[in-house]
This record gives sequence, structure tokens and C-alpha cells, in this order.
Amino acid sequence: MRKISDMPAQKTPKTETNLRLGEYLIQNIGISETELAKLLNMQKYLDDKIGEIAIREGYITKGVLDEVLEFQKKRGVSFGNAAIFLGHIKDSQVKHLLDVQAQEKNRIGELLVQRKFVTHEKLLALLHKFYSEKKVSFRILALVPKASGQEIQEALKPYKYQFHFSENREEFLPLAEKHKPQLILMDEDIVNAAEYAKKIKSSTAFGKCKLSVFSRKKEKMEMLSGYECGIDYILPVPFDTKNLVNIIIDTETGFKEKSGKRILVVDDSLSVRLSVAQELREGGFRVIFAENGKEGVEIASLEKPDLITMDINMPVMDGYQACLRLKSAEETRQIPVIILTSNNTMEEREKGFEVGAVEYFTKPFTKGHLQSYIKHLLIGKKEIRPEIILVAEDSFIDRGIFKDILNKYGFRFEIVGNGQEVLNILETGYKPSVILLECNMPVMDGFQTCKNLKGSDRYRHIPIIMLSAAKEKEDILRGLKVGADDYILKPFDGDELVARIMAHAKNYFLFIQLRESEEKQRRLKVEAESANKAKSIFLANMSHEIRTPMNAILGYAQLLKRESGLSKKQREEVGIIEKSGNHLLALINDILDISKIEAGRMDLKPRDFSLSGLLADLSAMFRIRCEGKGIEWRMEGMEDGKEIHAHGDEGKLRQVLINLLGNAVKFTESGHILLKITKKKKNLFLFEVTDTGAGISRESQEAVFEPFQQEEEGYKKGGTGLGLAISRKQVELMGGSLELKSDVGSGSRFFFTLSLPAAKEKVKPATAQGKKVVALAPGFRVKALVVDDSRVNRDVISKMLLEIGVEVEEAENGLVALEKARKNVPDIVFMDYRMPEMDGVKATWQIKKEFGDKVKTVMVTASAFDHEREIFEKAGSDEMLSKPFRVEDAFSCMARLLKLEYVYEEEGAKEEKVSKAIECDISRLKLPEALVSRIMKDTEFYKITDLQKSLEEMERIGPEQAKLAESLRDMANSYNMDGILRVLKKP
Repeated sequence: MRKISDMPAQKTPKTETNLRLGEYLIQNIGISETELAKLLNMQKYLDDKIGEIAIREGYITKGVLDEVLEFQKKRGVSFGNAAIFLGHIKDSQVKHLLDVQAQEKNRIGELLVQRKFVTHEKLLALLHKFYSEKKVSFRILALVPKASGQEIQEALKPYKYQFHFSENREEFLPLAEKHKPQLILMDEDIVNAAEYAKKIKSSTAFGKCKLSVFSRKKEKMEMLSGYECGIDYILPVPFDTKNLVNIIIDTETGFKEKSGKRILVVDDSLSVRLSVAQELREGGFRVIFAENGKEGVEIASLEKPDLITMDINMPVMDGYQACLRLKSAEETRQIPVIILTSNNTMEEREKGFEVGAVEYFTKPFTKGHLQSYIKHLLIGKKEIRPEIILVAEDSFIDRGIFKDILNKYGFRFEIVGNGQEVLNILETGYKPSVILLECNMPVMDGFQTCKNLKGSDRYRHIPIIMLSAAKEKEDILRGLKVGADDYILKPFDGDELVARIMAHAKNYFLFIQLRESEEKQRRLKVEAESANKAKSIFLANMSHEIRTPMNAILGYAQLLKRESGLSKKQREEVGIIEKSGNHLLALINDILDISKIEAGRMDLKPRDFSLSGLLADLSAMFRIRCEGKGIEWRMEGMEDGKEIHAHGDEGKLRQVLINLLGNAVKFTESGHILLKITKKKKNLFLFEVTDTGAGISRESQEAVFEPFQQEEEGYKKGGTGLGLAISRKQVELMGGSLELKSDVGSGSRFFFTLSLPAAKEKVKPATAQGKKVVALAPGFRVKALVVDDSRVNRDVISKMLLEIGVEVEEAENGLVALEKARKNVPDIVFMDYRMPEMDGVKATWQIKKEFGDKVKTVMVTASAFDHEREIFEKAGSDEMLSKPFRVEDAFSCMARLLKLEYVYEEEGAKEEKVSKAIECDISRLKLPEALVSRIMKDTEFYKITDLQKSLEEMERIGPEQAKLAESLRDMANSYNMDGILRVLKKP
């Protein structure tokens, strides 16, 4: 075979890359447009059925052809293989037939070769050049041994195909999905070709990919089994490269299927089938055939043609029976059927329309008439409409009129003879858009039919138009009374009928869309609720599983930290445990908070509280943090020292302000932080947090309120990126709106307004922020009952209470708690929620029932959800503490409920250490540069363990260095990393 590279160079005309193939060949071959037109005309008339060619060439008779086609149909193999297997023709004869078919098949290239306009090789060269100019690349993938792959690759070089091969079965399918080949080559020595063929042919990822197998099988039955599995070509091994190239070319040039509507021609006469096919192909239709009614029904159900032409008198099953079968099956009911017959009597016509035909043509028909009608029906200006019309009419003449009108306007429709048939066809699943009912019909008239339909939940919404020749008002009113949507009097105008049908159908479509939309919304709501429920269960379980051990860790850490006998090193290590635990707990709480917000589970917990006390606590907390960084702390709006008592969610307000102030300190290196409170109206307060930090660009200002979104500086400083998202949602929940004004380089101002009604009574601040409670104030005595099935949890709370002088009793479940409460009535009960024997809710309810408000109850729970507060409140619980809780939280709770006062340890040492560290001149201490650099690096990346080791190294240098290390350690334990960096960066 000559290589394309050996051929003389062709002069390449300047053409557009979207040039059509026919024009391209005219320019490259030199044939005239008239000659090309003749070829194209010839192409239209040639039939590509190899069986017809076999008869014409004299190889087989019509009877043999039927036998071969029947076997071919059953086994799903090609005609040539079926004929060879049955012994009717030889391999060489099939080869000749295929050659004839190739010449007569409707491909312009084969006609050009046949008429001597171009050689086969030159045509291939032109086609490849044409495809490359159009940027069409044919893709081939092979699963073959390496030697075969290289041989094929060499053979295909002149054709510039995209060729890939592999000898590894495991990587083959991923490769196929990646390259999406149009032809796959496989060697049966490497893979079970039949199994792979089934996988490839059943996968939508490969489209219409062709499959060729190199096989050593000689038996015809084995080869046929391969074809049945979906293999398109079987090449014997060793293979002939020329045959392989021909297969590739055949696949390439025939890869795109013809477009156009498909028509099934059902007729036992070969000559009629050919003449009808010729007529339809001239009109651009694709044609498939059946030789009798039975075969036509089977093919129609499989192929779903756009239209069927049906002869009447045929063996096995006639046209009437076939039409009835087609119209009774759901999958073929809507396919239009045209009767083509030699019988032209009125009875035959009437019978044809009765079985569901849309038109009746008498053979022989005028050339172009059938094609024109089908074009009008399928692809004319009046396209097939989406509306489906069901007509009940007993008059044969009126039924013909309806058919003409509905056909003319492209409606899909069914016509039945009475009301009972309407009910029957609806029960089969037929779904009309509009129903037309003649009032007076046998078996069941239109009035009764309409009444039955409108009384059914399934059909009541389908529009019904009543039809009658009677003009009496009574009939019209009777029709409307039984539920008809409209009424048309005969004789009617066709345009009026269609207008009314379309109006009612449009309303029905809108109703269906609305109903489907509502059903979709209902399903989505159910799915969302189910997902939220699953999420809530997961969060509740996760919260319980994490918070319960965290309660013990942080509880004992707090108790140990309060011990006076600890060495300095032990106190520092306990402090690290506590701070790290709190850091982890804050992260968990942020994640749970954002989850609760998304699930709509975050609720308000309003109560009376001291607003001035809250602000004083925040001022004390952030003054020391600002001093640690060397920035100024300011608070405005509380200068007069007047106590403000309000009613609202103190916890959420505190959390929002701590988030905003914490961010301000984190991102401000110099200048000041300002917390400003302004009373706008009677109960309206404006809260502002202003800093002199780097500021936020306008483009990023909305993004910072999204979960897990941070500016670049935020990533360096650490955090989850949830604080502002949670704060905005919490402010909105409290009835305000968190807003931001900022410019890069000018700092930021976060502000919001809240309505906080005055408290019913003055509220004393529970504990002094930052001060250690050491005992109950003189004159106060408290008896507490601690109830928990966990000994560890009981121990934590009991030791905490005993330390400040509270009398404590313990119980392991609700039943034991009731017994002990009856014997020795407590002032306050700390009650776990989930316990055996009797849970905390039931025990609380019983205690409140027996002792009333005399005994205060605090529910201690590891649950993450505020909605459980309602359960506790209904049981009579006075407060709720979430595990793990701080010692100060428990003391504050007791102070609120029992009106307690405490004795506090004098503080100030910590502030003094921080201040001294800031004032320290580190240049005088002569610290090693490597050590300072390491400490700063550990500080920047929050490497607490490494930082502590470095500080220990600093302590060993000398007494002055040890004092600085102690101050820096206090800052690290408070996560005041900015303060450490400020001290070390001082010149």
C-alpha cells in the first residue's frame, strides 16, 4: 500500500477551515459542480441493504434472504456472518457483496472512486487533509502487546491519527475514559474481549465507540458470540496492517450517523418497500423496514420510529391488528401510523381510522405526495405539539373532522367512541392535556363521564370541554354543573376549537408545573429536615462525647491551679493544660455555633443582667491585653459610673463583644482600641468597637462575615475564621445588624444597635471578673447536692464547692438524689441530664414538685443545643451549665440564684509581671540572638511546647533573664502572643 508521504504534493487552495466536504473535493479533484450534483443525486437513490444487493447479484433467493435475516435478527450479528454461518454463501461472495455495498453506500467518497474521479488512496489523503484542516482528530486506543502496539503505530504514522496503546489491563479503562477513543483495538491474549466489549458498549462514557478484536479463534460460532457481545470487527492473528487501516478508515468516514426523522415502512412487498424508501430518502428521512405486522410491532417497540407506514394485507399479522397493538402499548401509542393499501373502499378507510391511523393513502400514490404529507406532519411549520388531546365522539363523520383539525395543528390525540372507553384508556396511564366529551354517547354519555372524572382525585384537574349540537340552556348548564370547564356547540369553527384547547391546555400545564414545584419543595423540605435532624443527632452525640472528658480535664486543671502547694513549674504546666483545653473548647464551640446557626437551632436566652457590670468585666479583661501589646485601651459611655441593668441575652452580647475586641487587639500593632456605648433612645444602645489597625479593603469587607473566610493577615494570626460570621448571626438573632466601616491603613469600626429593655430588678454582678473566689462571704451558708452518674464529674464539682466552704452531698442518679434531698434539703442541686434509673429532667421535676422554689436546680449538660433548655425549664430547672464549665461560671450561677457574696483573692501580680516585662530593657540582658529568634518564631506560629522549652533555656542564663522568662510565660499561658512579640522587638 502506498504511503501518503510518497504521493506527489497536492496544491492546497486557500479555504476556510469550515469548508464543506463537497466543495473541498471540487477544489482538490477538479470535478465540476454539475458532475458533483449528479453524484449526490445518485447517492440519494442507492440503497445500503446488503440483502437486497445479494438478491440482485443472484447469490440468494428471497426465501433464503428471509431465513438469513431471521437468524441475523435473533443472533444480533451482521448479515454477512449470518449468511456464511448458515452456509448459503461463501466468504469470497460476502467480500464481493461488501465491495458492491461500499460502492453503492451513500458516501460521496465511494462514488467519486467508483466514477474514476479519484483513486482510493488519493481520496484518503484528501480526507485526512480535510479533517486536519477542520481540526478533526480521530482517536484510537489499543490494548495489545508492546510489539503489536509499535507495529500499529508505525502503520498509522502517515494518517496522523491520535493513537495510544497499553499492554496493562488495569490502566486500560481509565485511559479509555481519558482519551474517549472512537475506535478501540484489543488483543484476546491480554483480555477477555467479550467481557470488555459488554463493559464498553454498556457505558455512556464511550458514546458510539467501535470495537475491533485481534482473535485466534477459527470457529464461526465463537466469532458469532463475539459479535453478539458488541464487537464490531474481528481480525485474525497475525493481522494484516492493510485490513486494519481499512477498518479504521471505514469507522472514521462512517462515524457520524445520518440525521433526520426515522420512518418504519411495514410491507410484505420488496418493491413497495424500495419505492417508499426511495421517496422518503429523497425527503431526508431515514428508513427502516419490517415485512409483516408482527415484525413491525416488535421493531417499533425497540426502535421508537417517528412515524410508521403500514400495509393492510400481510402474512403473520395484518396491518389492522398491528395498528391496534401499537395503539394499545404505552411506548408506541403516540407514534403516528399512515395506512398504505391498494383497497380504497369506505369500509376499509373507516376501519383504518378506527384502529388509530392518522391518514390513509391508496397505492400507487402520486410521487411526492407521501413525502410532503409526512414532512408537514413531522417537521413542517406545525411541529408536533406537546399537548395531548383525548376525544370521546361516537359519530364517524365528526371523528374524521376532529382528526383533520388536530392533525392540521400538530396535536397528539386519541379518539374513542364513548365515556367508558375514556375511563379505560386513562386507567392505562394515558395522560391527556384536555378531554373533549360529546354529551350524547352510548354506554356512558358525556355528562356521566365528566361527573366521574371530576369526582376522582387523579383526574379532576384535567380540563374538560363538552361538545353538543343541542343549543338548549339546560344542556349547557347541566354540563357545567357536573364540572365541565368549557362548552362548544356544533357545528364549530376549527380555529375556535383549537384556541380553546390551547387555552385550557396552557392552564393545565401551569397547574402541573405548580404541583410539581410544590411536590419538589415538599421533598426538599423533608430531605432538609431529615438532614438537619441527622446533623443535630450527630452534633448532640459529638458534643456529649467531647465535652464530657473535656469537663474532667478542665475541671481538674482548674482545681489544681487553685492549689497553694504547687511549685512554680507545676503551676505553669497546669496553666498550659487549662489554656490549651480552653483553646480547643473555643474552637469546638465556634464549629457547633455555626452549625446551630445553619440548622436554625440557635435561640436567645434573655434574662435580667448588669450591663455596666458586663462592660466593666470586658474593660478589665482587655486593658491588660492591650497593655501587653503596648497599645492604649479606651472605653467611652460609662464615665458617670451609673449602674445600667437590662434584659437580654447577656451571654451572646458578651460573646459578640469579646469576638470584636479580640480581633481588634489581634490586628492592631499600635495606637488604641476603643469600646464605645451610646444610649440612643430609652432602651436603644449603640455598641462600637474601633481600632487603629491595618484596616480591611472594601472588596473584602463582606467576605470577612462568611464562615472560614479570613484576610491574609488573619491566616498569619491564627483562628478559625468563624468569629465574625457567628457574631453577625448572633446580633441579627438579638434584633440588630452588625456593620463595618473600614479603609486600608485607617483601622476598622464594627458597630451594631440593640434594644435592651430595662431589667425588672437590679442585678448584682455575680463575680468580679478575673478575681479568684476563695470563700463564701461571712454570714453565708450553702448546702449543695451534686448528682451525676460519673464519679469524675461529681468529684470535680464537689471539690470546687468544698474549696470555698459549701457543704456537699453526692448522688449517682435521680432516685438517689430524691432520697438524699428528702433527708437533708439542699439549697441548690447540680443535676446531670443523662443518667440511669432516673434522668435529670424527671428528678428535677420531682424535686420542684416536692420542694418548690426553696431548692434551686442547675442542669449540668454536655449537650450543644439551646433548645434543650425548654425541656429543662418545663421540668423546673432554674439554670443550665454546659460542660465543660469554668469554676467562675458555677460560682456566678450560685451567686445569681442564691444572692451570694464571695471573698476574693487580691490580684495584681499578673498585671505587674506583664508591665515589668514591657518596661524591661532586653538589650541590657544580652540574650543570645539565636534564642530570641527562636522564641519569636515559636510565638508567631503558636508552638507553645517549643516556646516553653526556650523560656526554660532563658531562665538558666541568669536571675534577670529568669524574671523576664516568667513574665513571658504568663503571656504565653494567656495566649498573649502579640505582647511577647512586642517585648522582644523593642530596640
